[in-house]
Order: sequence, then structure tokens, then C-alpha cells
Amino acid sequence: MMKHKKHFLWLLIPMILASYYFELFPLVIDRQNRELVPSCAESLNSGSIHNPLDCLDFSSGNNSIYLVFSAADRMELPLGMKQKKVFLCKNNAILKELQSNFQLMANGDMSTCESKIFVYQNDQLVLSSSFVLTDKQIGLQNSIQGWGEAEKFDKLKELFLKFEPVDRPVVVL
Repeated sequence: MMKHKKHFLWLLIPMILASYYFELFPLVIDRQNRELVPSCAESLNSGSIHNPLDCLDFSSGNNSIYLVFSAADRMELPLGMKQKKVFLCKNNAILKELQSNFQLMANGDMSTCESKIFVYQNDQLVLSSSFVLTDKQIGLQNSIQGWGEAEKFDKLKELFLKFEPVDRPVVVL
């Protein structure tokens, strides 16, 4: 009987450790594995202001935005934001407010964006891009529009702080 308990513990302990690990660092499966920008997006000149969410409709439907942070970027998250790997917002009111404040100034290229943003409109992926969110900077980087830095930094940071951490062990995007 004691031998069976010992074997059970040898199985239970790794399972507990694995579940704790995947809660902290969920496995993210990106089915698209490519950049995607809304059809209304265009190539931009340095200094021009654009809103990549402008042509989307968040007034109704099943809309969401996922933020997926690299290990290095998690250390730079704004104060008040848990150092989790994945965040999600499904609240259409917050998404509409985010949309109306998402003006970015085109500013060349940012080479070290490791985190990602995934925007879904009615369960369809409409924007997938590299993303930066720190206490000092918010921006998007993609091959079509280049680097765009937030014009309304404080308001966007306030809205991103309302995103909820995702505690599932596997997140499929």
C-alpha cells in the first residue's frame, strides 16, 4: 500500500508543477502565424497619424482583443498590470473607447517588438501585429504600417489596465 502512495506522489507532484507553470506561462497557439491589418489600413509616411482600429465596429457582436507578452516585455509592463503572459478584453464599451483613442504616429521602424496584439471583430481576426506596452511607450509595429507610437498614451494605458489576465493553460488564437 505504501508503495502505491509513493508512485502516486511521484505522478502528482509533476502534474501540480506543470499546471502551475502553464498558469503562469500559458501555451499560446497562433493559428494565423502572420501579420494582419484591417483592409482600411494603408502604408504611412513618417509623422502621419493613423488609427488601425478606425474602420472596425465594436458596437455589438463578439469582439475581443488579446495581448500576448514575451518574457522580456512582461518585466516592462506598466505599474498596476500583473506580469502575466496573456491578457484579454471582451467588453465592447472598453473596446469602443480604446478604438476612439488609438491614434498612432508613424515613426519609422522598431526592430525589437516581441509581444503581439490580436484584434477580433465578430470572432474573425482582423488585426495581428507586434505590440509594445510599457510605462513609457505604447505602439504597434508591422510590415505594412511600420512603427506607430501612441498619441494618447495616458488614456490608452488606462484602458489596457482594464484588460483581464488569461489563466487558461492553453490559448488558441
